[in-house]
Amino acid sequence: RWHLSFTALERQTPFGLLRFAVDLIRNGEVPFAVEYIERALTINPWEAETAARLTTVAELLLNRGEFVYAKRYLDWAQRVTRNPALILRLTGLAFEIQFIQGGTVRPSMVLRLVKEFGQHDPAFANRLLVAGALYYADRWELADATSLLRYAEEFKDHAAPDCLALAENARQLIEVISGKPEQISRRPDGGNETVATLLVQGRALSYAEHHVAAQEAFARVRNFLEANTVNWRETAAFLAVDNEIRGGNVRKAVKLIEDLELAEPETKYHRGMRHVFRVWRANAIGNEELARAYATDARHFSGAESHPAITAQLAACQGQFALMRGNLAEAFAHLSRAAEIGQAFSNPTLLRCEADLVEVLVRLGRHREAAQALWHLESHAVGLRSPWLMMAVARSRAMLADGEQSLQLFS
Repeated sequence: RWHLSFTALERQTPFGLLRFAVDLIRNGEVPFAVEYIERALTINPWEAETAARLTTVAELLLNRGEFVYAKRYLDWAQRVTRNPALILRLTGLAFEIQFIQGGTVRPSMVLRLVKEFGQHDPAFANRLLVAGALYYADRWELADATSLLRYAEEFKDHAAPDCLALAENARQLIEVISGKPEQISRRPDGGNETVATLLVQGRALSYAEHHVAAQEAFARVRNFLEANTVNWRETAAFLAVDNEIRGGNVRKAVKLIEDLELAEPETKYHRGMRHVFRVWRANAIGNEELARAYATDARHFSGAESHPAITAQLAACQGQFALMRGNLAEAFAHLSRAAEIGQAFSNPTLLRCEADLVEVLVRLGRHREAAQALWHLESHAVGLRSPWLMMAVARSRAMLADGEQSLQLFS
């Protein structure tokens, strides 16, 4: 095919090159596949069938983590096609790249796309809506996540069984993140999970403070070796770090972050989370100068991408470490900002900044404000089954109590 494309051009020649490129991608020969694709586009760049084949190529590349090439061919196909099913798929795949990389996609854009074109490929529409729901859930934008899941119901008759299972896992994740009491199995059932459902179950376990079970789930995801699971495996590596931080395992978290930096030095996946990890690790190893440099980079990202959860996590992280260093003024500035942004999130175990804010205020002698911060924490804690939260509230009460009474609160 390659040689014929130079000597005996026919209408089918570029399509043959693209077919062969698909086989090369499936066999892991991406650089060679790109050569074939580029040659095909040189010969016949603007035909409708080219767009259809490029869509398949782009989806395969996306599933292998080749986002730059995937985006190039998605953009190319979008310029060529008028087919509504392809428009849905191409735009949806572009959104999925943003989801994985930690970019910003407005929920209205996803809903508008699906409402206009969803009937032309209802199975893909369902998959995109579930993927979007997971993306917004992990940004703690739960109303948007819920609205996408609700709309996905309209396409559920066309959804694959694994996508229906993933939607159910997404609902459970939203419940756990919202702080609603939810019985969650510490062990996934039966061993028949897909890599995606196992990852989401692990995330829910992590938020529910079953850190060992979450650790096991993420390890199982990392053991999937198929090439098309690379994005899930990389995501598991990030979520495993967050799980160790939430579990208080500082050394393990530092080691996992260092492993991430070695394995993937670019910010290719989950950029907001990556910025938080870099700031957290620099503080954890006592390198304040590096932490400040990373914090500056992180602020540029979170401001440009309009990501309240990342902005709040950065502030909470910096405030916690400033408190540990005894820099009360800096700690108060960061923690009060985190608490202010955190009012949008109903579950205080997400940011975990309010107990630190109480301590800062007590140490600054601002007891009335400390009491108000404690009241705010207690009011949000009602009905939650979080061991961490129970300890945080008890500790905050003890700091505001007098003498022997402060010790009795822990007995």
